[in-house]
Amino acid sequence: METFKEILLQHLNKYPGMRPQDCLKLLYQHHYGPGHAVTDEKQALEALYSECTELEDYEEDLLTPIGNYLVRMDLRQAVKLYTPEQINAWFVQTARNTQGSMADFMHDLKELKRSIESLPVSFSREEFDAYFAYYRSNAYPSVHHSKDYREQYHPHYRVLRVNIWNL
Repeated sequence: METFKEILLQHLNKYPGMRPQDCLKLLYQHHYGPGHAVTDEKQALEALYSECTELEDYEEDLLTPIGNYLVRMDLRQAVKLYTPEQINAWFVQTARNTQGSMADFMHDLKELKRSIESLPVSFSREEFDAYFAYYRSNAYPSVHHSKDYREQYHPHYRVLRVNIWNL
């Protein structure tokens, strides 16, 4: 299984405009999956329907691995193959069955902080440290993608367990 640093390097190569916030979002999803995003299955489906009406034409791979047997499934590609109900069911099931470990999360967070200068990032150490201080002061929450990331890459996906759609 790939380490978080290996996953992060893949994402930095694919999405060179990632900001500190996007690195920490990836770290959070790597460990905790989509659990933070699902409080009610019906609301999750309504949110998916709403998001599907906003999908613009943007070329993206169907699946982008995020480690720990999880992937980001791009909605633009997914709705060509599956119904929103199927995608939502997999999303909810993934959320219910993904348990993260704070110890593992903190280990990778410390590794990220230690190695930021050696990574091909588009931001300075100072920018990372400033965002990290904010992130820590808010008790390491799930965050949205940065404005820069959203404008450059138009992310529309659901985090799913690998191959859950083949069950």
